[in-house]
Amino acid sequence: MVQPNSPIPQPGVQGSSWGLFFAFLAAGGGTVLVADNLGDVLGVAAPVFFGLAYYLIHRSPRLTRFSTITYALFVFALVISVRHLVLDSSSVNGLLSSLNGLVVYQVIDTSVVFAPVILLVRANGGTLGSLFLQKGNLRLGLAIAVPVFLVLLIVSFVIEQALAPSFGVQGVGLPFVLS
Repeated sequence: MVQPNSPIPQPGVQGSSWGLFFAFLAAGGGTVLVADNLGDVLGVAAPVFFGLAYYLIHRSPRLTRFSTITYALFVFALVISVRHLVLDSSSVNGLLSSLNGLVVYQVIDTSVVFAPVILLVRANGGTLGSLFLQKGNLRLGLAIAVPVFLVLLIVSFVIEQALAPSFGVQGVGLPFVLS
């Protein structure tokens, strides 16, 4: 016997979920293309678009469940635009000529990304706990995280070996990278 409040599978719901997934994935990819490649003036088009979309979707009772992902895309687009504006300035690019300057450049890059994310999450009434992973399938998480970490470690090592001579530094060995 079917309970009156039990969910009844709807035909086509799974297909529309995949459609929404690909639409939001395309929106995120489009954000990178628009905000990062169109320069200073047109680079603000993506944050303005997603900010306006968030405002309109959040007001609609029928679409309010999508407001969180729209806000996330707004934050993402804004961070990419701000990062582009800050890191392309001549005063920051002047830091790239030395190894110490490169470290300062990375600190600025990290700050430009983390500060707006934290501030916008707090401004929207969210908690910092919403930025982190919650309980879930630990095996699946490790099955994805460990190979990704190893690939990034190898890529970082290869890039370090390739760039070290341009800074007049002898490249470090793999034992140093692993320690």
